[in-house]
Amino acid sequence: MKNIRILSLLSLLAICQQNIKATDIVWTNTTGGNWNVAANWSPNTVPGATDSAIITNSGTYTVTINAASTVTNLTLGGISGTQTLANASFVLTLNDASFVGTNGVFAMDAGATLTGNGNLTVQGILNWTGGTMSGSGRTIVTNGATLNIAGFSYGKTLHRSLDLFGNGSVSAPSVIAGNGVFFNVFGSATLDFTADY
Repeated sequence: MKNIRILSLLSLLAICQQNIKATDIVWTNTTGGNWNVAANWSPNTVPGATDSAIITNSGTYTVTINAASTVTNLTLGGISGTQTLANASFVLTLNDASFVGTNGVFAMDAGATLTGNGNLTVQGILNWTGGTMSGSGRTIVTNGATLNIAGFSYGKTLHRSLDLFGNGSVSAPSVIAGNGVFFNVFGSATLDFTADY
């Protein structure tokens, strides 16, 4: 009888785990700070693979990714101010659809990697000065959004689709390598080269 109770309890736990949804982990430090510090989030925990990372409090601040991170999805950009997510050298994995609002800035530099199955839709600004975009998700810069490609000294590797519907600029001689696809969508996108080549 005891074995039957234990088996029933384990079955119930397995069913409950299947119904767990992503937990919203909300950034609260409007002076900015490191992603991997639990005190910067509410509740006080660093977002993990089954969580939604939400950086939408108004104000002007920068959240710095300081460790490899995986989340279900990301929402960046509040009602006012400028909220920047800066990644210089770590892997950020997005497993579901993620969003950068009009006041959000998603910045990649040097050794940063954006990967995962989730699309990243940008309505604000995407600054790409270095690093790799990979995974089966797409990076979509919408009409009215901005893509800035800069940084002569850092390589850029594209292993996913980068779809430009908005405004883009290339402000330094840049080489983009990889087997990804860059779509400059006819009729809505503008890509300006502002440096000598």
